[in-house]
Amino acid sequence: MEVNVEETSALTLYGFVPVRNFLKAKPLETHMGEKSLIIPCPADKRNFIAVFRRRAAEWRFLYMAFFNCYYKSAVLGQDVCFNAVIPEDCADNIKTVYLLHGLSDNHTAWERRSSVERYAQNAGVALIMPNVDRSFYTDMKFGRNFYTFVTKELVEYTRKVFRLSKRREDTFVAGLSMGGYGAFKIALRESETFSAAASLSGVLDISSHAKPTGDWKSDAYLAFGEGDTLEGTDESVITLVKNFSGAHKPRLYQACGTEDFLYNDNKKFREVIADKGFDHVYEEDKGAHEWNFWDKYIERAIKFFVNEK
Repeated sequence: MEVNVEETSALTLYGFVPVRNFLKAKPLETHMGEKSLIIPCPADKRNFIAVFRRRAAEWRFLYMAFFNCYYKSAVLGQDVCFNAVIPEDCADNIKTVYLLHGLSDNHTAWERRSSVERYAQNAGVALIMPNVDRSFYTDMKFGRNFYTFVTKELVEYTRKVFRLSKRREDTFVAGLSMGGYGAFKIALRESETFSAAASLSGVLDISSHAKPTGDWKSDAYLAFGEGDTLEGTDESVITLVKNFSGAHKPRLYQACGTEDFLYNDNKKFREVIADKGFDHVYEEDKGAHEWNFWDKYIERAIKFFVNEK
């Protein structure tokens, strides 16, 4: 592939840093996992690209392509956006993590506030990051069908557009806070599509929050409608675990900080699932409802998905 350095700003050495930003620099150090590669900065740009390509080939770098995607959603009846990070040099059947945002975030949060692209790069997996507003990943009572959008349409669309695997064992879902709730709910209800899920600081006792006197009563009303409790419905991940009857139980990874306001939610879920026969990993650590914690544990979640330690 021929590259015109003068015209491109999308070619990257690592992350999102354009090549031209390095051309005025000192010798370049670029990192790949725990390895590093030193490239002397030559006087001429063509030589720079040639040297980088030769040295990168020796190190077998896995490049990641970033896509900001828009398309017309039939389910939502509007143009929608999602971000995708796709390994460039993999064959077909790429393992995929559908990565879900929290209540106050959107589809850009994971890329802007964590190192998740680097963790995906090291594991060789794709990331698909949708935007679902404050929907709790439901087919809303007063709103749009975001659950169907994520679990059906988005999966089908991304598999059609990118070289993603259609195999259950290669398809995962993860999220933080509201997204952690969504990830477990999706994996437990769509276990023929998703083989594993990860919840970081998840809202795992939704019934204690989504009620007329709860923390998010207005959002809960729009998502779930009227009612005193969601306990006993398939909107409760605790109920879904208790009543699971699918042919294949998803593997579940759960992590929460001990100073997180959702810590008690997570302890309750851990107690409920303990004797239900799931492949379930629980981790806790000092930390609040914050990105430092989520950045650390999303890496561990991705390793859990691909069976790395």
